Amino acid sequence: MAEAWWMLLFPFLGPTPEAIPAVEQPQQQVQAEAPQTPPETMIGLLTVQYDQKCVGADGTDVEWVNPHLELGFSELTNPVDDAATKMTDKVVMLKVDQSKGKPKMLPSDPMAFAFSCVPMQMRSDWVPAKGGIRINQGLSFGGRWTGIVAKEFKVLNLISLKSSGPDVLATVTNDSGITLEKLSVVFHYEGCYGKPGSLSESRELGTMKPGEKKLVKAPAVTYGKRVRNSDRLSAHTLRSIQLQSQTPGVVVDLDMPVTPLGIVVECPEE
Repeated sequence: MAEAWWMLLFPFLGPTPEAIPAVEQPQQQVQAEAPQTPPETMIGLLTVQYDQKCVGADGTDVEWVNPHLELGFSELTNPVDDAATKMTDKVVMLKVDQSKGKPKMLPSDPMAFAFSCVPMQMRSDWVPAKGGIRINQGLSFGGRWTGIVAKEFKVLNLISLKSSGPDVLATVTNDSGITLEKLSVVFHYEGCYGKPGSLSESRELGTMKPGEKKLVKAPAVTYGKRVRNSDRLSAHTLRSIQLQSQTPGVVVDLDMPVTPLGIVVECPEE
């Protein structure tokens, strides 16, 4: 078995699984138009990120400055303190303090996040970060924001995974305490060989009330064209699982790598 190229590029984090009502299969990701008002609630992966400062004689060396918290790709003004770092790399729900800060919606164009001091060929969804390349899976309903002040944080256990033969079973548990509407799960795959490519498969969950659980299934390895005009299919392995929701007043910007959830998928030999 060979490791996928992206497993060497991306660092990861981690928890584990369970079982419940199964949901089957629609395939297409639908991106809803984002409202322009700041959200009341946000759900995503809490991380510490840094800004790039280009240094050196030719400006191609990188100094990582301004450590700050991000939930998904939204920037928080809360300090990077001990309380926050205990929750980083976990799925977190926060309540936005509407009386503080000056929230501003970030650009919807993925290329707005893709700046790099170091000249290199990058896909439009790649975002350079201190810990490695992040992948911007697209705009979430409710948009992405800067200047957000959180007044309350809660760690969630929304997703757990386990292997089942050639498939991966995902249990989605709504432990947020709020009803999540038009919820879907998107499985993201990265190509094993040749020019980096990606595929995705979507499963619709509908509305999930607090405490409700649903089970969805997807292949650990899927196949797609490596080159646009070729009929040859190439293996793509599961890299991350994303939750999307169209709930008024709520931003769900959650794309969770599968490795910290206990799933390691190796590339099949070609």
